[in-house]
Amino acid sequence: MKLPIKRAFRGIDIVRPIAAAWIFREVLNDADPIDQMKEHFWAMGVSGNDRIKWLELVSLGSLNQAIVQPRECYRRWILMHENGEDPGYIIFGHNHPSGVVEISQEDRNISRHLARTSALLEIPMLDHIVIGLPDDRAFASIFEIMPELRDMVYRVT
Repeated sequence: MKLPIKRAFRGIDIVRPIAAAWIFREVLNDADPIDQMKEHFWAMGVSGNDRIKWLELVSLGSLNQAIVQPRECYRRWILMHENGEDPGYIIFGHNHPSGVVEISQEDRNISRHLARTSALLEIPMLDHIVIGLPDDRAFASIFEIMPELRDMVYRVT
C-alpha cells in the first residue's frame, strides 16, 4: 500500500540511517495503536538529492514476523521504472514490536536476499533499517552491522 508523504517529510535529507529510522518511526506512530504492535515492513524511494520520492507498506505481519518477498519489496520500483519514472534508490525498514532492535538471524537472511536481488535486478539499495517501539529512538542499520552487504548491492556509477 502506497503511503502519503507527509509535508514534514518533504524537506528531510535521507543521508544517514538515523533520518530513515525517524521517517519509519513517524509512519509507525501514525498507524492504528493495535497495528503498532505488529511487524511492518516498508520500502522507501529516495531521489538522487536525498529526498523521499515514495513510501510503501510492503507487509503488515503479526507480533513477531512479517512475510517479506523480494518481488513485493521491489514491485513499486520496477513499475515506476517501466513507466519512465525515476524511482530513485531504495531503503527498506521494519520494526520489532518487542522493542528490541537487535538484528536477528532472520533479519540478516532477508537483508542478504534483498541485497542479492538488488544486484541481480540492478536496483540501487541504500540500507535496511530496524526500529523498535514507536516512542523509542533506538534503531539499527543492517548495512553498518553487515558491511559486506553494502558491497554486494547494485550501485549507480
